[in-house]
Amino acid sequence: MFSTKRAPKYDYLTHERINVLSDHGYCGFKISQIKEDPDSGEVTVCTKNNNGNTLTVRGQTITDACKKMIDSIDILTDDY
Repeated sequence: MFSTKRAPKYDYLTHERINVLSDHGYCGFKISQIKEDPDSGEVTVCTKNNNGNTLTVRGQTITDACKKMIDSIDILTDDY
């Protein structure tokens, strides 16, 4: 019997964007702080750009928080 379930696809583009954000910054924003709350287990990622604008997001893991950060930066830059 063959299973109809498919293995989840590895999203290379998302992980590459997370690496770019972590290593070099993304669309002018660089990570300024990563904190993990020991009580709730949530991770907070803060970024800052050259104009002094900051963005803060929370996620269950560092990867989750970075994905949310990239989405927030994309929304912000699409508005301009």
